[in-house]
Amino acid sequence: MLQNIFDIYRCVTAGNSTFTLLNTDKDSRITLKFKRTRKNRDNINEPIFVSVLNGSDNNSDYQFIGTIFNNSDGFKYKHSPKTSIGSESISAKSAKWMVNKINSGQNMPDNVEFYHSGNCAKCGRKLTTPESIKNGLGPICFNR
Repeated sequence: MLQNIFDIYRCVTAGNSTFTLLNTDKDSRITLKFKRTRKNRDNINEPIFVSVLNGSDNNSDYQFIGTIFNNSDGFKYKHSPKTSIGSESISAKSAKWMVNKINSGQNMPDNVEFYHSGNCAKCGRKLTTPESIKNGLGPICFNR
């Protein structure tokens, strides 16, 4: 579980991040995938495509909901008009909230827990060392 906003920022913007937000007050969770194209994964200014887990297969049941752009004001979430998931849905609001939380630099509130998938948020390889599991990035990707 990550709570420090800098660690979460690094994980979310790495280019291939899957994570779950758990609201302990409501006992609800949502799994989001933030992904850049493979060729632009290292470019912080490239858009990040946001998808939400929308089925029982946690490898393939993701639905695109919007895009995150990086500009001079920080990161901005733009909901896609092409998705069947509404902009007022919990998933869209959660993605927007996550982006606003990163822009504000404030740590997660006590009732929200951030869990990465156990894979490197940049290259997608399974994490095996305790330090990598702790921060969500493998040692090579962490040093880039």
